[in-house]
Amino acid sequence: MGINMINERLMIFIDGSNVYKEADRFKKNYQVNYEKLVEMLAVGRQLIRPYFYSSTLIESPKDDTNFFDMLQCRGFKTIIKPIREIGEKRTEKGVDVALATDLLSLAYNNAYDTAILVTGDGDLCDVVGRVQALGKRVEVAFFKRSLAWSLLKECDRTTYLDDIWEKIEFKEKGGK
Repeated sequence: MGINMINERLMIFIDGSNVYKEADRFKKNYQVNYEKLVEMLAVGRQLIRPYFYSSTLIESPKDDTNFFDMLQCRGFKTIIKPIREIGEKRTEKGVDVALATDLLSLAYNNAYDTAILVTGDGDLCDVVGRVQALGKRVEVAFFKRSLAWSLLKECDRTTYLDDIWEKIEFKEKGGK
């Protein structure tokens, strides 16, 4: 027995670092308007909350902080992990684990019926299977050429950002 879309409780989990990197690969200097993205993905369903996961340098520029604060003011739960320095290399640590933990624990607590993952990261396949075993639907929304085949096969539905990119593009105020 399916869920009536109007009564379907939805949570959206955005891997911000992954989206940022792949959006620029999709189209140079392309930026996603996350509010519009969430609005398009949630249409016809009851959005419980969007989550945004990312990382930043501890001595992060004010722009990063302002961006994360803006998302919070617009109803996003932001989970920001520090970028770690390993030798001379900077690397993101803890973002995928935080996303996977929230996805699974919220499913276990019956906080949603459907989760939408906005990432192309195939490392999340195992947790997707566990969430589905709890009776939840898991959808993925990402760029075609950056979506891991394993994640595509595992999820219940796919939305390609390539198909809606013009509708979710961030444009400066006063810009076209």
